[in-house]
Amino acid sequence: MNLSKPTDGIISRHINRKVSIRISKILLNTEITPNQISVITFLIALSAAFMFLKGHIILGGILTQLTSIIDGVDGEIARMKKMQTKFGAYFDSILDRYADALIIISITIRLYLDDGNLSMVVVGLFALMGNPMSMLGREKFKALTGKEYKFDNEGFLRYIPITRDFRLFIIFLFSLLNRVYYSLIIIAVLTNLKTILRFFVVKRALK
Repeated sequence: MNLSKPTDGIISRHINRKVSIRISKILLNTEITPNQISVITFLIALSAAFMFLKGHIILGGILTQLTSIIDGVDGEIARMKKMQTKFGAYFDSILDRYADALIIISITIRLYLDDGNLSMVVVGLFALMGNPMSMLGREKFKALTGKEYKFDNEGFLRYIPITRDFRLFIIFLFSLLNRVYYSLIIIAVLTNLKTILRFFVVKRALK
């Protein structure tokens, strides 16, 4: 059974799935449900946000990447146990958006408290705005057309990585380097840039 998804980003395909599938196989014979895994993933993200807020940057980064890995388990369990539901997908998506926002907000607050530099807040706000746009754009396209959004139609834009697995990995990586501020810059620039450029791709598709 193929447990990956067409929307998997480069980090999910080459790193996260290698770990999450092993975890899913261990949990397969337990009573745990996909929605319970979604809640556990959110609680890990909440812990990451709290660690960032307290100034434990490296630990916050590690928990952020753990969030990204465990985030794949609920879908894998659902597919293996034939427990896929529309509500489950909706529930997971909503929790993911809250988790991402809390992590970015906590990093932004911590950076501002450490340096008192208003630019930290501005960058954090742009990262917060751009962060959900990849998912929102695809879902809106599907709602309007009834078709899945195909990344192959983006041309060179498909090489600009803004998927959730990439965003969380960037936070993890720069946290280990104790340069978490740069992760917010990268997220802010790439997500908003691709959202703007994607307008032209969608415009052609919806003519």
